[in-house]
Amino acid sequence: MTTTNAQNIYDDAANVANGIHDEFGYEERAILNEPYLTVDGQRVKITDAWERARDKLTRTREDRDAKIGARAVQLERQLYGLPRGSATLNPGLVATSRDADDRAAKIDDPREAARVIEHAARTGDAILARAVALHAVTHGWLDAAALYFNERPADAAAVNELAAINTMQNDPTRYLTESMLYTIQKPAAVR
Repeated sequence: MTTTNAQNIYDDAANVANGIHDEFGYEERAILNEPYLTVDGQRVKITDAWERARDKLTRTREDRDAKIGARAVQLERQLYGLPRGSATLNPGLVATSRDADDRAAKIDDPREAARVIEHAARTGDAILARAVALHAVTHGWLDAAALYFNERPADAAAVNELAAINTMQNDPTRYLTESMLYTIQKPAAVR
């Protein structure tokens, strides 16, 4: 399985978060080993270190979420948008695209989707083929969608990455793991 841009964003943020946890642990141990600090002095310094680590983790998660959101928008535009500049060069293309989207939305059977994709490909109607293929993806009709995407690896990669983002954002196991990764337990000396 190839690593997607989205996966790199998640992994990079996780590495930063792990580094913040490590940094805090080192700083806490160093404070506890300072021989001339009172218990109250240790509590104050550890509280400051903990608050900084907590804030860094929050910013790291927020930065990651913003990057993932931007990546999803980029992929959606690549897949669902018109080619850059085409609307201003050919306003009829906008209407054609809308018509294709409307026609695709009315398809409720994967065999019909496959038939329309094949017919559109044979007749050179790339806009309709794309609209129906994307409709097939949203309905999980992967055999129909494959008729289109097997010939277009860049679009197939974008669909896979967008699906991976959706999976990552909605996976309860990942949610639990990330809630632990992007929070830091209040140390005993601070409680």
